Amino acid sequence: MRAPLEREKRRAIGGPREEPRNRRMLPDDTFEVKLTETMAAVRAWSGFVADVAEVEDTEIGDAWHFGLVPHMAGACPVEVVVRRGDQRCDLTIAGETYEDVELGNLDLLPKLIAAVADGRVIRRHGVSRTTGLRHFTATIVHLPDGSVFEAAHASPGAPAVEAEIEWRDLHFLPYRR
Repeated sequence: MRAPLEREKRRAIGGPREEPRNRRMLPDDTFEVKLTETMAAVRAWSGFVADVAEVEDTEIGDAWHFGLVPHMAGACPVEVVVRRGDQRCDLTIAGETYEDVELGNLDLLPKLIAAVADGRVIRRHGVSRTTGLRHFTATIVHLPDGSVFEAAHASPGAPAVEAEIEWRDLHFLPYRR
């Protein structure tokens, strides 16, 4: 497994975050076509979970909001807000929010949402064994194709990671059993 600090520095979708001057955005028309295809795929798939989760699907201004709130306790909610203007999204999985995530691959969103509904989510806390202080929180989603989506952030005010970190994992249930 990767070291917690390395995982903390990774960005959710599209790998490590680049500086804005180096960032390549798709032309607006290309991005819009890909986003429209992604939205159609997610909307078509969402019919399969409509009986086990509340589906939220709205477009406000230049943003698309999609969310799933499962009816079953122990299942993981997910929310995505995709902004057309800067081609980034805000992503909330298992109560952890990752803002301004670069959308390097829109094809990942339907796979990510389906994996969350299948219960393939781990929320990991890195906690000091000596002090009990939480140093980081990571969200790990095992995608259907065998790849892994990871996003993490340091806990506010946490000092540099100590040598003795204990991982405390919370696993989630699938929406449908």
